[in-house]
Amino acid sequence: MWKQTQYEGEAQQIGKEMMDEKIFKGFEYYELTQDSDGNIILGDYNDVLNARRARMDMLWDNLSQYDINFVKLNKAFNEKFMSDEKLLSRIYNEDKEIALERDKVLSILDNLDNLSSIDTLDLLAISLLLSDISNIEKDIVLGGNTEFSELKDLFLEKKESGEYYTDEEYRELANYVDCVNYQIQLELIQRSENKNLNNDKNNNDKNNKEE
Repeated sequence: MWKQTQYEGEAQQIGKEMMDEKIFKGFEYYELTQDSDGNIILGDYNDVLNARRARMDMLWDNLSQYDINFVKLNKAFNEKFMSDEKLLSRIYNEDKEIALERDKVLSILDNLDNLSSIDTLDLLAISLLLSDISNIEKDIVLGGNTEFSELKDLFLEKKESGEYYTDEEYRELANYVDCVNYQIQLELIQRSENKNLNNDKNNNDKNNKEE
């Protein structure tokens, strides 16, 4: 069983706070333009990207599809892509898939002491996702790679108080993500070793029968 140090426990709390708090922050936060009736107007590519961020945040918050903000956003997408239903469907399905990955992450966070209950493919997918998150925190947010410095603003998040998380809090989150990922990788290695042992046993049994 995985025993957390005090440091890991504090980092886990920060990680859960950042994941558990309500994410959707209103259309102004995503710099989306609204007309006098409150309808969202999607103009250029950046508007579409920002609208997708807003919709993914709504999905992560489990907002009802009948929520007024959700309805307005979907209406804007329908109007923007009315001539390309395939693209509209693809965008929506991709947004739902991304939201589903977050649900899987939260499920794993709640089962760190019982990873054997998590499907192997889910563990593999989340391990790759956590690696990406850790790299973003270290290389972009914390400035470990100046090549990506212009992307930093895209990944900065605010607390409910409106304040940005500090570099130290991002560093603790990255360390926590690495701890969780290490635990997942140990579980995957153990499963692989057990599978190899079973295969060896089956081969030996088969050889013995043939003899």
